[in-house]
Amino acid sequence: MCSIIGSFDKNKLAELADLNRYRGEHSHSLYVFCPETYGIKFQHKALGSLNFNEHELPSGYMVAHQQAPTTKKWNNNIHPAEWSNNLLWHNGIIKAPTVKRLKELHKTDETWDTKLMLYSLDKFHDSLESIDGSFSCLWMRGPELMLFRNEISPMFIDDDFNISSTKFKGAKSTEANTMYFFDIKYRQLGEDRKFLTVNNPYYGI
Repeated sequence: MCSIIGSFDKNKLAELADLNRYRGEHSHSLYVFCPETYGIKFQHKALGSLNFNEHELPSGYMVAHQQAPTTKKWNNNIHPAEWSNNLLWHNGIIKAPTVKRLKELHKTDETWDTKLMLYSLDKFHDSLESIDGSFSCLWMRGPELMLFRNEISPMFIDDDFNISSTKFKGAKSTEANTMYFFDIKYRQLGEDRKFLTVNNPYYGI
């Protein structure tokens, strides 16, 4: 279990980080994006708990990931996964048969489910239809940010464009099975496309 949080306000981000600490503190990352260009103004990855007092952050949209690894606890598996001008923050776990299939598809020895998912997103944009598991993700697709989740993994957002894997006051759940343009300039979600959750074990319960 991991968490993805985001905010324009450092104090709000710290509040959301505290709210989500129960989801994992093995490692963390912190990024700041420019709302005008989507360029990265600050980036940091490390093992251990996220401590905002250690950083002087520039203005912009701040994204943090707090991690409880679902694979081996290596420091080279700290989110986001990086590949070909793409970044992927992932909360969830991809099932072993899908991991095996993606390894064969991409002819790689990579075992990190997040990295394999990123390979597929970059090469086959309709790949979410065949990824079995749970995922809620923020994807830097070149100069764009995309936000999406399937029916199993949570993501909440409020009117100030704060996001969190744990529900917070004033927030509502983003719609499952929808990939959104995550527009940090105008603070809007724009629908890109729909997809299907492969298998939801909680459906109807």
